[in-house]
Amino acid sequence: MTRGATFVLLLCSTLACFSQADPLWSLLYGYPTGLRSNEDSTSMIFYGDFIFADSSRANGLANWDSVAWDITEFYGGSGDTSSWDILGVSSMALRNDTLLVGLKKNNSWVWQNDSAFGNSAYLANGQWHTCGDPDHQSEFLVMEAHGRIFGFTKYDSLYSQYSPGLKEWRNGEYSSVKGHANIDPVFMPNSVTYWNDQYYFIGKNDTWPSGDRALWIYDGDSTWTGQTTT
Repeated sequence: MTRGATFVLLLCSTLACFSQADPLWSLLYGYPTGLRSNEDSTSMIFYGDFIFADSSRANGLANWDSVAWDITEFYGGSGDTSSWDILGVSSMALRNDTLLVGLKKNNSWVWQNDSAFGNSAYLANGQWHTCGDPDHQSEFLVMEAHGRIFGFTKYDSLYSQYSPGLKEWRNGEYSSVKGHANIDPVFMPNSVTYWNDQYYFIGKNDTWPSGDRALWIYDGDSTWTGQTTT
């Protein structure tokens, strides 16, 4: 193949790629902030601050299969159909047939138009459920690594108890993480990964005036070790 023919082939491939991806943005109305593949890798789930995906009222959750948008499996998302404002999805995790979302703090709109929903929810068996009774005081962050799902909130309550800090999703509910009470109580994780048989949480210690950078390492059982720097 000549150099000129190679250039034409690359150019055509690039244009075809742009053409295929165009509906990704032209038909999404708002700003996605995260994504992940679904369980069988047939599509990607987008989440964030967007209202419509194509002509469907997506409310922050939509599937993209490289050709079209679809929201069928999310059963109406937040359920909001009354306003162009939405309760945004700030984080998401997926395990088997359960989808968990962390919701942005919003005192005006509630998930599924139900005041029992606060800053977290999960979808299972075609129905949205609230995670206890969080009270909108702060965002609830959902994090996923190596088959385990963690949730974090700074001020909020779950299951009628003041319950800030890190939790783990087990047996259909958020519960305490072993040993977590022994780490710095102001640690605020924002991401987790699994590496060398341990869980690495990165974030900061929320100390006045600016907060310290912090990395905490969890052995998956009950031991935490930390490194903090200003």
